[in-house]
Amino acid sequence: NYLPRVRTAPIATAPVQVSAAPAPRRGWGPGAVAASAAVALVSVLVALWALTRPDLTPRVQRATLAVGHLVPRIQPPIQVSGDGSAFALAALEVGGRPTMLWVRRAEEPSFRPLPGTENARDPDFSPDGQWIVYRDERAQSLRKVSLSGGAPLTVMQRSGFNPFYPVWGVDRNIYFLTPDGVFRVPETGGIPEQALTQRAQHPRPLPEGRGILFSYQGSIAIQEPGAESHRILVQEGVD
Repeated sequence: NYLPRVRTAPIATAPVQVSAAPAPRRGWGPGAVAASAAVALVSVLVALWALTRPDLTPRVQRATLAVGHLVPRIQPPIQVSGDGSAFALAALEVGGRPTMLWVRRAEEPSFRPLPGTENARDPDFSPDGQWIVYRDERAQSLRKVSLSGGAPLTVMQRSGFNPFYPVWGVDRNIYFLTPDGVFRVPETGGIPEQALTQRAQHPRPLPEGRGILFSYQGSIAIQEPGAESHRILVQEGVD
């Protein structure tokens, strides 16, 4: 702590007789030993805390994403996983493969194709970043594929409408757009159910079932559980 200096003036006093204090005894007494042990213990604890405390320094990742031989088929062209460790895009290879999914982990040097994902559109990462859901344009269905490869799995077959812009929610449902509003289907597959009657864009379910965030007619809105209608959060905004 900071202690301010105090300027004092001399005060006239009567002479005071001062006797010399007895010389201290040499050696360590019980009190001195206890104090020394306490200091040593505190020093050890401080050192352990310094070694085990979490590193709060933000981790910075930089990657150059060269896609010169690929023609992206969506906007924005590159999707990023939630933790920033992987990238994906649906693209046509110039002079080569038809439109399919191309992925890259941050530590990999370039994008690589995922076999079996021909006719892919609108990819989106799973919350854990290990899977990708996409729209099969030809079959008008939703499929998912592991980032490590393997055969794609069907989440939803065509059922009267063409699903657009699937979004993999934190609630383990996959949301998608139709002319009749926003629907959702379990990530493991099943029968779709309507989530929003509005023709919304970019639906994002909030954690802990707190509602769905979405873009609607140039605004950003939320549909909360049990509410009769949505509520506008931002008058002018999208995405």
